Amino acid sequence: MAGTGEGEDTEHQHGYRGKPANHHQIRKERVHSPNMDPIIGSSTGNLQTARILIRKRPLTPERVQNEGKAKPVPKEKEAKVESDTHASVAISSSLTTIPAPSLCSGPQLMTDLPTPQEIRDLFTRESLWQSYLDVEAAMSLEQGNIGMIPMAAGEEIAAKANLTVIPAEKLAADIAVTRAPVASIARLLSAACSPEAAGYVHWGGTTQNISQTGRILLMKRAHASLMDRLDRVMAHLCQMAEDTADMPAVSRTNHRQALPVTMGYKLAIAIEELQRHQERFAEVSKRTFTSQMGGAVGAMHAWGKDGPALNVAVSKRLGLGHLHIPARSAIDHISEYVLLLALFGTSIGRIVSEFYLMMGDEYGEVIEDLGADVIGSSTMPHKVNSKLAVKVIADAARLRSFVPTAFEAMQPKNESDSATNHLMYDCTSGPVSLAYDMLTDLEALLPALRLVPEAMQKNLNLTGGLIAAENVMMTLAPKLGRTHAHDLVHHAAAVAVAQSIPFIDALMSDAEIAGATDRAGLEAALDAGNYTGLAEQLTRETVRKVRLI
Repeated sequence: MAGTGEGEDTEHQHGYRGKPANHHQIRKERVHSPNMDPIIGSSTGNLQTARILIRKRPLTPERVQNEGKAKPVPKEKEAKVESDTHASVAISSSLTTIPAPSLCSGPQLMTDLPTPQEIRDLFTRESLWQSYLDVEAAMSLEQGNIGMIPMAAGEEIAAKANLTVIPAEKLAADIAVTRAPVASIARLLSAACSPEAAGYVHWGGTTQNISQTGRILLMKRAHASLMDRLDRVMAHLCQMAEDTADMPAVSRTNHRQALPVTMGYKLAIAIEELQRHQERFAEVSKRTFTSQMGGAVGAMHAWGKDGPALNVAVSKRLGLGHLHIPARSAIDHISEYVLLLALFGTSIGRIVSEFYLMMGDEYGEVIEDLGADVIGSSTMPHKVNSKLAVKVIADAARLRSFVPTAFEAMQPKNESDSATNHLMYDCTSGPVSLAYDMLTDLEALLPALRLVPEAMQKNLNLTGGLIAAENVMMTLAPKLGRTHAHDLVHHAAAVAVAQSIPFIDALMSDAEIAGATDRAGLEAALDAGNYTGLAEQLTRETVRKVRLI
C-alpha cells in the first residue's frame, strides 16, 4: 500500500553612458561540491531530463542576439553534458527550461539567463508537481540501491514519476478531492506502476519530505540564476566605476554637500557592498539548500536503521545538503535565506536610491534615458520620470516585507504544523522570484543611466569653495593647530554665507588666516577637483580586487 503522509500545501551629445562590462573580468567560478549538484536521472536512463548548465561556454556572435530567450528541450531525448566539470541539474523535461548562462564578446554581456517570468514559472502548479515527482523518483531509486525496496520497483517508480505518465489535469482532479497534493501524487503514481512496484511508492515518506524538498530544488535553480545575474550587474558596475574613477562629484551627508569625491568612488562603495552579499550567499547556500528527508516526524521511523543512509543518499542524488536530524519543525535555514534576500534587496534599494536622487532637477547629475518615446507624465509634457529605478526601489521594499512571514513560519506547534508550512512555502517562492525581478531591472537600468559631468562640476562650484573648507583647515593646521584652524574657517564660512561674498575673500579678511598662508595657497586649497582624497585610488583598487575573484 502506498504511504501518503499529511496533506497541505539609446547615445547623446553629452553625458556618460556606462560601457557594458567584460564579464570575463568579473565572473567567479562557481565551486560545486558533490552534494550541491543535482543529478536526478535514473540509472537506467528512462527518466526524460532537461539540463541547466552553469558554466563558461565558447563565445559565438550568434548567441549575442538571443538575450533572455529560453530554449525548450525536446521531450524525446536528454540534453547532453559534454564535460564532467560542468555543474548540471537534471529535471523533468515537462518543466519550464531555464537557459544556460553564457558569455559573449562585442557588447560584452552574458546572454541566455532566464527572464523574471521564467523564474516565477518555476513555482507554477505543474512545475511544483513535477519537482515533487522528482523527489519521489530519487527516494525510490535510493531505497532500491540500499535494499529498502526492490531495485526493479525503485527504477520503475522513477521511470513513471513524470507528468507525461501522470496527466496534470487528472492529478488536479484528484487533489480537488483529497486536498492533499502529495497523497494524490502517490496514489496516481502507484496506479501508473505495475502491481509489483505500486506498493513501494512513497515508502515511509511524508508530505513535507516531498513538498519542502521539491520546493528547495526549485529555489536552488532560481538562486543559481540570481547569482549569475548578480555577476553581470557587478561586471557592469565595475566598468562604470573604472570609467568614472576620476570624474569629480559631490558627496553629501545629511542632505548637504560634504566633500568632493568621484563618481567612480560612489560606484565602488556599491560594488564592495554587493561583494559582501556574494560572500553571504555562498555561505548561506550550504545551509539553505538542504533536503527534508526524515519521514513522518524526522526520526525515520518507517525506514529504520537505513534511514540515515537514505537521507544522505537522496540528498546527494538531488544535489542538496542534508540535515542530520531532518526535523519538520526547524526551518531556520529557509528563513535565513529570506532574511539575506531582504538584506540584499535593501542594499540594492539604497544604491538605486542614490541614482534616483541624482536624477532630480536640482542635481541633474544622472538621467535615466530609456529613449524619446518613453512618456514621463500623461499631463506634464516636459516630464522625464524614472521608470526602472523607481520599480527597483519599490521591489526592494516589497522584498523586506517577507521578513515577518519568514519569522512567523518558524513558529509551528509541536513537530509540524500545516498552518506555518503554508507560510514557509510562500518563503520558498516569493522572495527569490522578486529578488530576481529586481536584479533584472537593475541590470537594465545601468546601461540606461546617462551621467552628466557638467552638472556634477556645476554642483561642485555651487558653494563657492565651501565644499573644500576641510582642505583649507588642514592647510592651516600645521601652523595654527587643527582645532583653532577649524574655528577660523568655520567663522569665515559663516561670514561668506551671511554677507554673500566669495569664501576666499572671507578667509583673507581674517588676519590669522592671511598671516598663515597667501591667497594663491588658499585658491589651490579651494580647488575641489584637486581634493578628492583617495577616491580614485580606492575605486581602481576595488575594481581590480573584484575582477580577481
